[in-house]
Amino acid sequence: MSVSSSSMCGGDAGMKCVVWFRRDLRVEDN
Repeated sequence: MSVSSSSMCGGDAGMKCVVWFRRDLRVEDN
């Protein structure tokens, strides 16, 4: 999962991507 998100991001956006991905996961968990 982490690797996929990193690949989708593609570089500097990685940090922003992680935040978005984490937010999505949190919403599902909630």
